[in-house]
Amino acid sequence: MLRKLALPLLTFILFVLAGCSLAACRDVFQLREDIAQAAPAQASWTTERQPGLPNITIANKPVAVDLVGYAWCSPDGDKSCTNIDLSIATETVTTVPAGAVLDVNMPAGVQSFTIVNENDGSTGVPRAVPIAKGVYRYTVHCDWSSNQGKSDYAFALEVG
Repeated sequence: MLRKLALPLLTFILFVLAGCSLAACRDVFQLREDIAQAAPAQASWTTERQPGLPNITIANKPVAVDLVGYAWCSPDGDKSCTNIDLSIATETVTTVPAGAVLDVNMPAGVQSFTIVNENDGSTGVPRAVPIAKGVYRYTVHCDWSSNQGKSDYAFALEVG
């Protein structure tokens, strides 16, 4: 009687073990797939500890740009993020000639950006400095690649 049960029992045990190891293999393959999908996101992050500044020039003269706030995730992969709001910007005004061409270059890793003219609320990348005399204030908002962070900047131009 024991011999008659031994073969079916052994077969049942082998099926159970095979099923468990298949489930474990599926979990391992899923984990590898999850890691493979996450790796490209962090691989495109910059290695800086905080967002870099945009490079803005007018007539080959650099414009002073202030970092006024950011939310930034560590490139170390430790899943820590920092949120800093510098509510008082140290606005430095750059004197520029009327109608001069504005050249805007964002740091590597910026996925998209928006420039807002705070004087009139217009958005977009201005191609030229206004012609009328006065001080023109701008803010810049950047979204960084693969959700590494967001950053805000300010600059002011004085047309003399």
